[in-house]
Amino acid sequence: MSTPASRQPITAETVDLLSDDEVLVLLENHAMRVIHGDAKLMPPGKISLMPIVAGKLRHRAEANALLDTLAAESLWLTTWIESKIQLHQTPSQGTISKVLGSEYKALKARSNAAIQNLKD
Repeated sequence: MSTPASRQPITAETVDLLSDDEVLVLLENHAMRVIHGDAKLMPPGKISLMPIVAGKLRHRAEANALLDTLAAESLWLTTWIESKIQLHQTPSQGTISKVLGSEYKALKARSNAAIQNLKD
């Protein structure tokens, strides 16, 4: 693990190198600065956790870990994102189902096909 002194500055070009957990820590820290200091809050709608939730969905698909139904998967993702961040509003199970439903179905179909191919 790199130390703060050896790490490159976080810029638009290097932010993709951060893990999801590191991004969530930055969001939490920013929220604390807004609450306890004079940091400016980003305008509403600027912070969305859905790209992180979508990334987790894809990661779970790659690991063949998707649950059997969209409802079960969206509940799992809701619980997961709520465990990662406390100071920002997290997407509801309904929002996750609505926004990621078609992607879940496509990923699940691919996952099922891959599992079937392994059995053949």
